[in-house]
Amino acid sequence: AKPAAPQHSLALQAGVLAFFTVTRALHPLIISQTKVNGRYPHEPLSVPLAECVLTFVVAQVMVFAKSGMQGWRDIWRPRPMAVFSIIAVIFAIGDFLELASLGSVSGTVYQLFCQSKLIITAGLLWVVKGTRQTGLQWILLVLLTLALCVDAIMRDILMRRNEAASGGGTAGGESAKESGFSVGIMLVLLKVVISCLGAVVSDKTFKGY
Repeated sequence: AKPAAPQHSLALQAGVLAFFTVTRALHPLIISQTKVNGRYPHEPLSVPLAECVLTFVVAQVMVFAKSGMQGWRDIWRPRPMAVFSIIAVIFAIGDFLELASLGSVSGTVYQLFCQSKLIITAGLLWVVKGTRQTGLQWILLVLLTLALCVDAIMRDILMRRNEAASGGGTAGGESAKESGFSVGIMLVLLKVVISCLGAVVSDKTFKGY
């Protein structure tokens, strides 16, 4: 029989949740601030690549420190290595799409559109794990997501047009910006789908190890 899961205090759980929420909220905003004249001063792919390398090194050290040589060898077994490598690739693609989308939309708009995770995760849980939502839950999820998306679109378009008008922007420039905004929104939604898929697959897979 598997050992019982450790019990943690409510304060610790609330603290971890608050920390995770704050870091995820600040993440896209910080990335947006690195842009110079609307463009990144670096290749978008370099960020997730550096993150993967750093995570790999830190994880190796942590496993060795906690479980010793035997624990370190266990993570290199072929079957779990193949499974978790696929999950890692899914999340890496999501990180790249995040940077690509933030090149066209603001961090605030990105964060709001990420609320579509509610609907997409619920759908993937239904498909992958068979966990279903009630009709009322679906209605609430759809209404909440649509309200956030409409608000984000209108605010961003109005902000861009005001900036173009005050700066003497041309109609062609406005059209190009709106086109880039549409592409950015599509990239955000694609990133959300990829991230939700990775989370659902991870949740299902981790229970086997």
